[in-house]
Amino acid sequence: MSVPRGYVDYVIQQARLDNSLQGLTKFIQDPNGEQQYQVNIVCIDFAQGQPHTPQQWRIEPRDGYHTYPGYIHTTLPSRSDQNQRSHEHMRQRIMMQMTTIPENIEGRIILVEDIDRHVVAHLGTQYNLPLSFLATYLTTELSNSPAHEPEPPLMTLAPSKSISDHCMHLHYQRVIDLGIGKQRKKLYSRSNVRRTLKPTPLLDERCPGLARSCCSLYLCHDENDKWICR
Repeated sequence: MSVPRGYVDYVIQQARLDNSLQGLTKFIQDPNGEQQYQVNIVCIDFAQGQPHTPQQWRIEPRDGYHTYPGYIHTTLPSRSDQNQRSHEHMRQRIMMQMTTIPENIEGRIILVEDIDRHVVAHLGTQYNLPLSFLATYLTTELSNSPAHEPEPPLMTLAPSKSISDHCMHLHYQRVIDLGIGKQRKKLYSRSNVRRTLKPTPLLDERCPGLARSCCSLYLCHDENDKWICR
């Protein structure tokens, strides 16, 4: 399964006008194949006087079956092709369930852990999410050479645009134990959204580190005027 070409082209076009979107451009294309981890999704529905059990899904890291222009089937599909198609169908079904709200529901909270480019494109298209919002969530690393690399969107946005009544970004760091050994200059988390892990001076022969992350919230309404928070 590939990300819709039209959405990729739109992101690339906008990034030419706004340098702070370069991180989003790289993420949506995934040129180095770094997005190899599962995506966890939880949906919590709300309706007056009706408790609802949260729905949970897990999307596997495989992209699924790709179709290429000009490709013609000359033989029966192999078992591998059938498995890839089955996985693509499963991914599409989960993403549609995630964004389809029943009539008796007033609103839904969509929680996505370790999002990948497919889910970014689906949510971005479904709810017309601003590219600056997506880029601010994805890009948290400060460049050591600002003359050559763009700063994260949060560093370039005006205060009036970084805080609003419908979106919020909570950037934070937590201390982790990097084990025994010499310090390393640059580390990254093992995740679809790569975050920097900054080693600190050794403490009793162990190396603590600071793991950077972000939790982003966006409130909007769908075409049926049901509220969505993700």
